[in-house]
Amino acid sequence: MKKTILDINKKLLKHFGKPPRAAKLPDPLDMLIGTILSQNTNDQNSYKAYKNLKNRFKTWEEVHKARRVTIEKEIKIAGLGFQKSTAIKNVLK
Repeated sequence: MKKTILDINKKLLKHFGKPPRAAKLPDPLDMLIGTILSQNTNDQNSYKAYKNLKNRFKTWEEVHKARRVTIEKEIKIAGLGFQKSTAIKNVLK
């Protein structure tokens, strides 16, 4: 199996080339919150939920200080609001 995966990877690299790396890597906390929001939803809704948080709060510290229900309201478009807002609060703690 490992050999097959390596062969496929070689073929993909030969055909498409190595993908360019972003000049600036995303903030790890931004990525972690985005990952939480992406659970069981589509990219469009998880991105809207992420943007709602970023527009409502200037920093993750402000999100941390916010009530869980306030966070839940901002991310409801991504579904599983209670679980995701709880996870976000726990991560920021």
